[in-house]
Amino acid sequence: MLSRPAAFSLLGAVLLGLSLGTKALVLDLATEPDIARFNSDLARKLEAQGFSVRIEDKVLDLDVVHAVRGNCRMVLRSESSADLGTSFRKVAADLPVLRYRYAGQLRDGFPRGWYDLANLFNRIALRLGLAQTSEQPLAIAASSECDLGAIDFGRQVTWPKVSPRR
Repeated sequence: MLSRPAAFSLLGAVLLGLSLGTKALVLDLATEPDIARFNSDLARKLEAQGFSVRIEDKVLDLDVVHAVRGNCRMVLRSESSADLGTSFRKVAADLPVLRYRYAGQLRDGFPRGWYDLANLFNRIALRLGLAQTSEQPLAIAASSECDLGAIDFGRQVTWPKVSPRR
């Protein structure tokens, strides 16, 4: 048998869960990231550093950002899953360096674990109206002449895609 304080705590947790669940169902908010905005923000950031930038519309695939400055060539793409790495490698097969940037750090591999956990909580927060943006890893394929640590990629902030209410 539960003690009275434990019973009230359990009841409070259940009511809170029901309240948040109901709010999530009632709010019809899109939580899909606006990748077009992500790419144009990234392009502006790189152009401000002297890169020549173009965004390639990959029909039925994620768009990629091409950036060139001198001998430094890069192909960049927002990644939401480690499973997308193979398709990204095909797009940037001629560039030997592959890094992922997430939470301000360059990494050799996709940031599984941390991103997956943060993404789960962030999607809930977006759905409940507790957050306005999220952060996604940035896949970077680059020529060996690029000093990726010296390039300011900015924060990989994504905004929810605005969609009309049903």
